[in-house]
Amino acid sequence: NSGQLLTVERSIMNELPTNAGRSGNARDTGAVVRYASAAGSLSAGIWDDNGAAQNTVDTDRAKFADFNATLTAIRHLTLGIWGGTSVGDYRPRIARDRAGVTVLWQTGPHFLEAEGAYAQDRPSGGARTLALGGYVLYGHSISQQWQLVGRYDEWDPAIHGGSPAGVAVAPTHHNLKEYTVGANYYLKGHNSKIQLNYIIDDTQSGGAGFFGVRRQTLLSNFQTAF
Repeated sequence: NSGQLLTVERSIMNELPTNAGRSGNARDTGAVVRYASAAGSLSAGIWDDNGAAQNTVDTDRAKFADFNATLTAIRHLTLGIWGGTSVGDYRPRIARDRAGVTVLWQTGPHFLEAEGAYAQDRPSGGARTLALGGYVLYGHSISQQWQLVGRYDEWDPAIHGGSPAGVAVAPTHHNLKEYTVGANYYLKGHNSKIQLNYIIDDTQSGGAGFFGVRRQTLLSNFQTAF
């Protein structure tokens, strides 16, 4: 959840348009069942969509089914797989597929998190767009109050070119590489903290229409959670 983030912004895959590869940070109406034990957890759900119908009444018969499975039996380590796909009896079929893996390792002052994701989106009667990417994040606590953080992201919005979210993307040189370095100062753990991030967005020439131009950003954040 937002209160546990070690950086001001989420990873690229969490900030994409809902119909252009977004994985995570999506809300929708649905139902979910969960099971948890000391060895891990499992959840499965059925939703109106993968965020595209958020805060609106569903407009079609398509649903989005997903699952999330984690293994926590190994000390300090969490391994996860997750994914989802559009289901339902409807024509023409709208494809929205997601799949990914998660690795978390935490011991002492060290925190390592990595995720990789695959996405397919195809609008009604349109051409499909395949996307691929992931990130690696490392956090090092130098005291109870101070933590240094670094993250590397890379996302390919259209492996073979296409029009994710209606924006034309060239067949080649369209990735976004993002570098984030920052520091967190914890006033009261994750319930109250100050964050400072310096971000470099290295957009390749073919992806400028989708991701925007190359840029450098300095972000600060004061956050409380209760």
